[in-house]
Parts: sequence; C-alpha cells; structure tokens
Amino acid sequence: NLPMLFEYLSDNDIATVITLHDCWFYTGKCTHYTSDQCFKWKNGCENCSKLKVDNKSWFFDRTHKMWNDKYRWYNSIPRLAVVGVSDWITHEAKLSILKSAKIVERIYNSIDLECFTPVNNYKKLIDGFDNEFIILGVASGWSEKKGLQVFLELSKYLKDDEKIFLVGRMPDIKLPENIIHIEATESIEELVRYYNRADVFLQLSKE
Repeated sequence: NLPMLFEYLSDNDIATVITLHDCWFYTGKCTHYTSDQCFKWKNGCENCSKLKVDNKSWFFDRTHKMWNDKYRWYNSIPRLAVVGVSDWITHEAKLSILKSAKIVERIYNSIDLECFTPVNNYKKLIDGFDNEFIILGVASGWSEKKGLQVFLELSKYLKDDEKIFLVGRMPDIKLPENIIHIEATESIEELVRYYNRADVFLQLSKE
C-alpha cells in the first residue's frame, strides 16, 4: 500500500518524517549493502546481488523499478524530513534519493536514564555469576552478520573466570560452556541487570 500512502501524503501536503534504522528507504530493496560493497543505490538499483536476502525476491529483479518508485514518491512530498539514528546512515542518506528532503539530520536513539542507570550491588544481579568477568552481547537474533562467529572464536581464548553472555534468539547450535545464552526479552528490568553486571559490552555486528 505504499503508492496509496505516498499519494495521500503528497496530495494533502502532510509533513512527513522518515526515520532510518537501516538502508531500505533509499535502496531498491536491501536493508544493508556494505558487506557486498554495492553502491548502485546512489544512481539506481539493478542486477541486485541480494535478491534472495533480506526482503526476498525469488524470480524477478524489480529493484530498478522499486528504486524509481521511491525516488518519485519522496520528491512528491513537499515537506519531507529524514532522521538518521547514526552519523553514518545520515551521511549515506545525503548521497541517496533522500538528499532532496528539506531536512536531513541525525538524532540518536534516546536512552531512558531513569531505567538504564547503575545499580550499587551489581555483582549480585545474576545468580551463580558473582565473581566472573562478563562480556555481554545483545541482539534481537544471533547470526554470522551479528558477529556470532567472532564470539565463538573469542570463547577459545577466555580464562576460566571469564564468560560471554549473549542475549537474543539463537540458532540451533551447540555453544561452548563459557558462552551463556539468554533468550530474547522484552523486559527492560532484565536488560538493565545484564548491562549492569557486564564488565564489557561488545558489539560485533557487521552491518
């Protein structure tokens, strides 16, 4: 229903904000492209190398049409603002079909410091791990893209009192004993415990 939505926004001159958490809004279809070093999105996507990845296309490559549709829609909205959640994606947006927006700015995701705040007795936050050195990784779901393979390699070099905690959905694989898997959670209180207990937070996502 995107054509209907953008036509409505355009016809009624509705001020519109696009927030960029990934790259989909300015590519033909993919959400990320740096691993493939593909920069066709700057001038018009085609011959996509990621047809069966992200938003999968099984038979036809329509990325050129999809890119052109987005270009036309964005330019039809008189009051369009684009907000990137990082300096990197905001810079990329300024090179893309979104560069004609009236506003292209970076606004970091906010953190509720009333919730995410240091806890005094943090060593007691996780039963059975009072004295270990904890390396924390958090993702919605773990895969090679999210750095899972690097965590597995890192586990080979840990001392006996060092552990890796990985929060998020995990593929069906056998983890080494020094990697503790914690199921994905919607509980802020639970996440606060893990962030407080960790000695190091490690982000290994490739994109």
